[in-house]
Amino acid sequence: MNSWDQQPDETNKAFAAFRIYLEAGDDRSIHLVARKQAKSANTVKNWSNKNCWVSRVSDYAIHMANIFTREEEKKLSAQAAQWAERQIAQREETFQCAAALRAKAKAMMDFPIAKVVSRDGKTTVTPGRWTFGDAAKMLAVADNLSRLALGMETDRTTVTGPESGPIQLQVSPVQFFVPEKRKIEDCLEIIVPNDGQH
Repeated sequence: MNSWDQQPDETNKAFAAFRIYLEAGDDRSIHLVARKQAKSANTVKNWSNKNCWVSRVSDYAIHMANIFTREEEKKLSAQAAQWAERQIAQREETFQCAAALRAKAKAMMDFPIAKVVSRDGKTTVTPGRWTFGDAAKMLAVADNLSRLALGMETDRTTVTGPESGPIQLQVSPVQFFVPEKRKIEDCLEIIVPNDGQH
């Protein structure tokens, strides 16, 4: 039995009053229930205290919040599954496009792309207009698409110092006091210049 159901020792009138209290939402009050039930506020207050209305309303609110949360989780789970399926399909399509581009680029390098025209029993083959640079670009795009489809990195970022040179570290001697030893120790402090580059 749930706490918001009628309790064994709760009268029908007291339970009816509780239902009004429960369903009143933000307007919930003893005086509202007393007015709607045509009872005194003291009678309704006694019912409320005896039958723990405040905790029962809290239990019901938690119950409803849990139902809402479970339903939202189901919706989100279904959406996540749908997006996962779309992602897999997109990856497969991207991978197939990369394979087709790769095949086309290899065909270009093996034999020029050509336009074939047959007329009057004669076949004319006119080479296509492309360069090995075009084939190289297609291979680069195919490689990038394959990497995207497989979840691999497509770019690398290198951190460098000024004018694309190495990062320079400046080292200078520093002295500090160590209380336990009661003497000054020498050490090195590494200073990385902040030139605004990342």
